[in-house]
Amino acid sequence: MKHGLIAFAAGVVLSTAALADPMANVFGNTLKIEENGVTSLWYMNEDGTFTTDSNVSGTWTLEGDNMCVTIGDAAPSCGPIEVRTLGESWTEDNGQGGTRTATLVEGR
Repeated sequence: MKHGLIAFAAGVVLSTAALADPMANVFGNTLKIEENGVTSLWYMNEDGTFTTDSNVSGTWTLEGDNMCVTIGDAAPSCGPIEVRTLGESWTEDNGQGGTRTATLVEGR
């Protein structure tokens, strides 16, 4: 599951270069990820860190139109990101030949 978490955060989260603060709609809210019958909750923090409900934590950075996520000593995992709104759900490639569903949920 850890690899799926890395791929999610690097693959498609929230942002565009056009926004002054591309992560503003994420802070204080929850990214709910459902994959293979397992649900994980991601909490992105303004200080460039994140945690999940499964005790995974790390850092994130924005680099142009990409988000890069680092967990532990692993190399950063980066990928393009899109703007998402509260309550929106989307399906995305999980980077392992499957898909997952993500939802931006209001609150923590």
